[in-house]
Parts: sequence; structure tokens; C-alpha cells
Amino acid sequence: MMRARLVVLALISALLSGCGGGGGPRPGSILDQRTVIVSPQQDQTVQLGEAKVTIQKGTFNASIPVTVSQLVPYQPAQPNFQPVYSGLSISCPDTPQRTITATYSMPTGAQGLLAVAYENGQPIGAFPVTTSSGEARVLIEPSMVTKSRGGVLVTLMLGVLGVVNSPDNETNLVLIAGSGRGRTLIFVHGLLQGAADMQETAMVAKNLGGYESVYVLRYDYRRPFADVGAELANLLSFHLFSDPKQVDLVGYSKGGLVVRHCLEAMGQTKPVRRAILLACPNTGCRISLAALYGTLALDYLSSKKALPFLNWGESCLDELMPGSNQLNSLNTFQHHQNGDVDYWLFAGDTDTVVSQSSAWGTGTPIDDFTNGVLWRKLLTQTGHLSADSTGAIKQVYAALTSTQTNGLQISYDSNPLEASGWWGSWTSTETIVNSTGQRITIESLLTEMYDRQGQWWGNYWYDPYCPPGEFFPHERADWGLILDPSESETLSLGYYPDEDGTPLSSAPANKQALTAHQTVLATGEDGTIYKTSKDLLLTYNGASPAPPHTRKGKVAFGKPLAIRRLR
Repeated sequence: MMRARLVVLALISALLSGCGGGGGPRPGSILDQRTVIVSPQQDQTVQLGEAKVTIQKGTFNASIPVTVSQLVPYQPAQPNFQPVYSGLSISCPDTPQRTITATYSMPTGAQGLLAVAYENGQPIGAFPVTTSSGEARVLIEPSMVTKSRGGVLVTLMLGVLGVVNSPDNETNLVLIAGSGRGRTLIFVHGLLQGAADMQETAMVAKNLGGYESVYVLRYDYRRPFADVGAELANLLSFHLFSDPKQVDLVGYSKGGLVVRHCLEAMGQTKPVRRAILLACPNTGCRISLAALYGTLALDYLSSKKALPFLNWGESCLDELMPGSNQLNSLNTFQHHQNGDVDYWLFAGDTDTVVSQSSAWGTGTPIDDFTNGVLWRKLLTQTGHLSADSTGAIKQVYAALTSTQTNGLQISYDSNPLEASGWWGSWTSTETIVNSTGQRITIESLLTEMYDRQGQWWGNYWYDPYCPPGEFFPHERADWGLILDPSESETLSLGYYPDEDGTPLSSAPANKQALTAHQTVLATGEDGTIYKTSKDLLLTYNGASPAPPHTRKGKVAFGKPLAIRRLR
């Protein structure tokens, strides 16, 4: 049986003024070579040219020959990536079981070293690099070696990518279409991307979704997702998206975590209708940190982007690993506001970076982080690097059409612009009408309360089993009411400024004018989901409530206004 010969070729390079990359002899040709027998019982060090190769004991299961060669360096396609050392190859007949380390003296002025794996002159990935005490160390990870296309020639190039364009170092919303008002789409990019990378896909989404305005969030992908998520929450407030449910947020990869932090930790849910997460690592990446680094490097070099690459071990990579403190905090955050936001979690069926379970948030309480509907969908023929492509977006918007708003209505027979004399509270007669043309089941009725300043105050669920005169629960309550076509259901509700039944005349000023944002969720016989919302204004002594908005950061909550069914 013929055994596959594994060859790892390491090539040092850096972006230094005046440095050349060889020339003359053909790139990859041998300048010097040594072969040693490596025992599984002891460490082995081989010095050749500028490099020292260290093979730990236990790297191989038996004593085998390992050949180390000094080579003429390859010239990469990127003009801002130039070699300064000759190459280094490590050839052996078996796959290593432990990390092999190639150590070099640190090139003068070199920072942000990048180790790129090459095959036949083409980049196919990267190996991690560490730097300390004047040395650059290429860590040849076994998990990446085994992915070297069946043991054919692999070229490893260590160097520095020059920065032609600066990253998006200021966080802001960039308007790329429309007036900035009306139904709005906001795209949030992932690692090694800028706002410009999202424009083509965002414009396709605009046409498919019928949006009036499209923004892209500009931010530095090297910053923690929690910091960017907090800034996105502030931007939503700053741009005065005051109408309820006018914004759809689309987050790709790390951008999905930015969106979640904005909604869940910062509570900026009021203007947001849908959160669409594409290949989002909700529980982390499925591959090792080294493999993630290699995958990103391949995409980076293949696209020839002129943005700064990530240093090995930066926190923006660590936070994407399973069990990271940042992900644990996001997935266990306990807050008071669960907004009415529909979550659409999309996974790629061929994604080797983020597993389906991670993209779907399996094993996390993400279902409890929103009072909206949560959907989990699979994108066919889609890998991680194509989950933000125009083809993937077309699949996304085909799935979104499964939710309908037409045919389900909420009407108020009496909108209590002023409080009645009934216990100094507001009363309202509300009617839900089925105009869908089919029998439907009313799943739930949710009321989000906002005080006179527009600050979120509490959530209440209509409970048909709650005795008349009792307060409705804070936790989700299922209704299960069946309505035939054209049939309706009328409810008589009373609203109080707090759960103690305090008369409005004695209530604090910020509770004497309120907004009730009500959402009805229903399912048709054919499985169609229907959802509709409407605002109910509650005023007193001529005072009207400000447009509702959501909180920023953690705030203290008092007793919320209460809703009860009238006797």
C-alpha cells in the first residue's frame, strides 16, 4: 500500500521597505536539506538556515524519517506581502499527532505576522503564529495538516500584510439607499469585512423585502461584539427610529452577535421587527481557534482585501470560541425586557465554521430572550463564507414570506384618550377580527407597556383562564382561541398605573400617560403564521405619552402598570 507523503513548506516574509522575495532560481526549489530519524519517545530539533524546527515526542506513533529543506521563496500575488527569508519544508511519510513548531528570529519592525498555507503557488489556508522574545513561531497544527488535501504539497508563508485601507474604526450607520425613514433594513457585517462589503447583498435584500431605506453598520471588526452591540443600540435611538417595528436587522456571522447584544442586553427592541441572523456562532465556532484563523486567512487572501488582518490570539477571535466568557454572558443574560422581535436563525448546510446547532442557538435559552416568534431555517448549498451572498439572501427572503400580516386585525371600539371614572383607570373594548379567509387559532395576545416618557415598563400576556378582575401574567400565556373566517372576539380590559390599583389621580406623573403596544399572533389551518400589532394611547388630564422607546443599558424598574379583565 502506498503511503501519502506529507510535505509542509514554511516560508517567512514581511512587509519591509526594500525587501525582495528571491528571484533567479525557481520558487520552491531546494537550497539545502537535512533528513533525521524522529523517535516517538523524545523531542527532536533540526536547525536549517534561519529556521529551527521542533518536533515534540509523541508527534508520531513510530520512528520515521523527517526531511527539512531550505527553499527558494514563493512570490505571493498580493503586492503588499513580500518574503524576506528563504522557505522551509518539512516532509514526512505520516500525519503528525502533535503541533510542530518552526521558530525564526523576528524580522525587524514586523508586527501582525500571518502564516499562509500555499499549494502549488495558491493560498489554501493559514497556520497560527505567536511572537515573543524576538522570535516568530509558526504553529503547524495537526488538525490543519490533515486538511491538506490528502497529503499533497502544502506551502506555509509567514509574513505581514500591509494595510492599504483603514478599517471602519468609527461605529456609525451608513445610508446606502432611500431617505433614511420608513421601513428600514440594517445590515451588520462580520470579521474581516467593512460596510462596503455588504452593499450588493443589502440592495438585493432591499428589493426582495420592499424596504424604503437601507443602512449598513460601519464598525471595526476587531472590537468586542458587546461594545459594538451597545453602540448599535445607541445609534438606533439617535437616528430616531421611533415608530414601533419599522426596522429589520440582518447580522452575518459575528454581526449576528452584535445584533443579539443590541436587542437582548441593551433592550433596544422597540423599533425592531425582525432579527435575521446568518451563520451566527451563538454557541461558538465548530472548529479550533487555529482552524478559524486559517479559514479567515484563506478568505482574506483569496479576496485580496486591503483591510488589516487579525493578529493570532486577538480577543475578537477568542470570544467566538465555545465557552468563551463573552458568549456565556450573552447566553445567560437576565433582563427585564423581552421585546416583540421575531428571530430568524439561518444555518448553512455546508458550513464548516459554524455548526447548525450553533447557528440555531441549540442548548441556549434564546427562545426566552424574545417575545416574538423564533424560526430556525437551513440555507441549502451554503457554506460560512457564502452565507451573506446574494444567493443566500434570496433563500432568506423566500422563507420570510411564510409570515403574514394581512387578514388579522385589531380594532378598538373605544380608544381611552382620557381615563374613565372606573377606579381611576382606563378601560378599552378591543376586537380581534379574522379576515384571513381560513380558520385560525389565536396563539397569544401580548401587551408591551411604555410610560409617559416612552420608557418600556413591562409585558403582559392575555390569559383566558385569568378570573375577571385579576391581573394578567408577566410570563407568556397561550390563548388557543379558534376563529372561523370573518369571526371576531371582543375583550373588555382595564388598565392601571400599577399592580396595587392606584387611582390615576394619585399615580406618579410618569404613569399618568401611557402607550400599550399590542401584538396578536395566530396560526392558520394551512400552517401560515399571522401577526399584527397596534398601539393604544392612554392619557390623563390632557397629557399624552411620548413615542415609545426602549431602555439603554441596565435601569431600575418599579412596579409596572397592570392590566386586568373587567368584571
